Amino acid sequence: MSVSPQREGRQGMTLLEVVLALAILAISMAFLAQLVGIGIRSSKEARMLTQGQLYAESIITEMVAGSIQAGGSSTVPNDPNWQYQSQMTATSMDGVVQVVVTLNNVNDELGTTITLARLMRDPSLAIPVDEAATDSTSDTSSMTDIGGTSL
Repeated sequence: MSVSPQREGRQGMTLLEVVLALAILAISMAFLAQLVGIGIRSSKEARMLTQGQLYAESIITEMVAGSIQAGGSSTVPNDPNWQYQSQMTATSMDGVVQVVVTLNNVNDELGTTITLARLMRDPSLAIPVDEAATDSTSDTSSMTDIGGTSL
């Protein structure tokens, strides 16, 4: 007669353990999907903020150069999705004004708004002509002969 060997330990997983492992996996996947969605949304927001800041700096630089007048609103050249408003306010310093540019993206569901301020010279003031600069340009030195060679 043969005696069947007794099982000393389990040799597999029960159905309950498999179902529990699958439930943990499903919950983990749901959390990871939410994290990926948050990452994509944050990436888009960071890209929009960076793009808006670059546009605002460009607009203020053009105002400092005098190619755009402050105190109006328009769309950003080459990107009609961005609209800006600019205003110029006086400061306590003579000859210095503060320019504030506010941009917003009209097609953005996040409602991205950028505001950038900068101090600049008052464009309504005349630039004084430096007398020393005009005197130095009118003085021309002549070539002199030193030791038989011409300079």
